Amino acid sequence: MKSRRLLGMLLGTLLAGLNGIAGEFFPLADQWFFSEHVSGEWQNRVPAEAVPFALKDGRIDLDLLRGGAAGKEHDTAVVYNRFLSERDGMLSIGFGCDWWMQVFCNGREYLNTLKSGNGSSSYSPWNQPVLIPVKKGMNLLAVKLIRGRNSFTFVCGAVPPLPVPQILARRTLPPPAPPAGSGSSYQLILLGDTHFDAPYEVYHSAYNEPDEKLNRIQRAEFARNEAIWRERGPRMLKAAAGQITERTRAVVQVGDLVQGDCGNPETHERMMLDTLSAFKASFRALPFLTVPGNHDVRGPGAAEACRRTLLPYLSRELNRKITSTTFHFMLEGDLYVFIDFNEPDCDAIHRAFAEHPDARYKFVVTHGPVLPADSGSCSWFLFGFGADNVRRYFRELFLRNDVIVLTGHEHALELLECATDSGRITQLMANSVWSAEPLAQYVQEAGSAAEYGRNQQEVFRNPDGIRLLAEYQPAVTRYWHARGAGYFRLDIAPDGVVAHYFGGDSATPSKTIRLR
Repeated sequence: MKSRRLLGMLLGTLLAGLNGIAGEFFPLADQWFFSEHVSGEWQNRVPAEAVPFALKDGRIDLDLLRGGAAGKEHDTAVVYNRFLSERDGMLSIGFGCDWWMQVFCNGREYLNTLKSGNGSSSYSPWNQPVLIPVKKGMNLLAVKLIRGRNSFTFVCGAVPPLPVPQILARRTLPPPAPPAGSGSSYQLILLGDTHFDAPYEVYHSAYNEPDEKLNRIQRAEFARNEAIWRERGPRMLKAAAGQITERTRAVVQVGDLVQGDCGNPETHERMMLDTLSAFKASFRALPFLTVPGNHDVRGPGAAEACRRTLLPYLSRELNRKITSTTFHFMLEGDLYVFIDFNEPDCDAIHRAFAEHPDARYKFVVTHGPVLPADSGSCSWFLFGFGADNVRRYFRELFLRNDVIVLTGHEHALELLECATDSGRITQLMANSVWSAEPLAQYVQEAGSAAEYGRNQQEVFRNPDGIRLLAEYQPAVTRYWHARGAGYFRLDIAPDGVVAHYFGGDSATPSKTIRLR
């Protein structure tokens, strides 16, 4: 009973930081039951032979309840929890498993991942957050689990409640008021993907991709990158450094800092260190801050090499210990949340906004976009490979916090904004892959909200992409898309946030965009 009271107090603290979002939580019983007998009525009653067990730190490998021997993929079992509620309400809860599950409460289904699986191999309650109605009195939670290839892991825990719409609706309320208070004025330099590289023998001598088609594509990327960083890339960095003034506080790069594909972790670590040193030197004493992209963790042992290099480096730049590639900090009254889209830490994201509800502006920096791009790789966005409910949960959290997203990945320039009655997401996409001299010219290819989603319909004819973007289209208020490569200067002030785009190594902006 004491542990339940503590859990209730903890959730109350979390809810207090969620900008007044209302919700209730009824803690589950400590005792669960496990059964491998899956009858036609499995969701309605606990079998008499079910074995009691308890979760440790919110998780268990169900193989341990079967004598410890590793089971087989597609083995099936059911876990149950009988819990008492003092009144009708909502159970705000999350699940994760390896790999498929169905969740019932009081005989009704509320979650089914039998088609898509868990969506993430980092098992957490954030994999599948869900709100479940519960009744006054005794309730029965029944979860059917189908074992994955590697384990029979089951995870369950509290998730702060947040009502989540499946399809966004256009804002009907007046525009949000500007931030209160005067605050300060400052600038940032923003770089998109850079794919730093060198002649083949420097970083790729151990490269050995066996797939012939992929090998051919990646070797072409190596040649492209070498040409960029032989001459055009340094010119671009010099021009970006020329925008530094006494008001410039940092340089932000949105991931894919390096090409990767080194063949071993030692070379990947050297590539990361060389790149960070070169960029740091280009921008003098300013903090140079980056977030992992997919190329930064690509190759054998690359993910761990990236972490091993990046975490101590970021700790020095921010003058505090950074222990995760998802992290946040405050700058001049503004919140900056850097999210590793390869493996986002949902607790860290939620905690950042809960701790700083009154930040003037709230920036999200992530390699893969928050709002999916209308491109051939539309699924490559934050939570794009996870479950729909976790994607929608954090979409709603970002809307309620009126975030400005700084992103990349697509090697394009783009502004995309969604506004609902919950709030706004304004997304600016940068590109610094200056692969050909003409890309210094800004060439706009789309310029209205009505054009968002047209490529899925007319070019790619992708049913999944059409269905995905249809969730966002009703709330899109601003959209333009352009070809070009260069850098941005962000002017951040009490009266708004303005982004100036500079093509290639130009010192004159090609486009100015008001983000706030």
